[in-house]
Amino acid sequence: MKPEKIVIVGSPGAGKTTIASRLSQELNLPHHQVDHVAYMPSWKRRQNDEIIKLATKQVKGEKWISDGIYIKTIPARIKNADLIIYVKSNPVVCAWRVTKRWVNGGSYQAPGCPSKVDYPFLKYILWTYPFFHKKQILNMLDKQNQAPVISIKTYNEIENYINER
Repeated sequence: MKPEKIVIVGSPGAGKTTIASRLSQELNLPHHQVDHVAYMPSWKRRQNDEIIKLATKQVKGEKWISDGIYIKTIPARIKNADLIIYVKSNPVVCAWRVTKRWVNGGSYQAPGCPSKVDYPFLKYILWTYPFFHKKQILNMLDKQNQAPVISIKTYNEIENYINER
């Protein structure tokens, strides 16, 4: 049986959105990004309660893919998931990817929020996420029993998983 409710988590720059976009096309599932509810235009961040409420609303349907790392949204997002994908990536590679995306004038993280790289974001990718948030996320994933969790490094690994179903 193909998964129809998928949560994808991992560091910024790990490839969550790329994987979610490709899976969305292959599995014909709507793709929701937590960044899209976390930020309003010009990088104005919503309050945590509002982010949780909106992210929870994104995953109320029968079919969806949700990608993002906002820790406070993870419990609501994994509650009804039938597959959780944890994207593993080297922090230096992640920092390179977000910097490259920014230099190349890449995608918008959320509507009205062009890619940007600054010291706090790089510090998060290189220090806060790998040494603090990653452990919190992995603990949440270990404690849930709603859905299988697969850890991947490449898109080929997820394609192989989906094709085996």
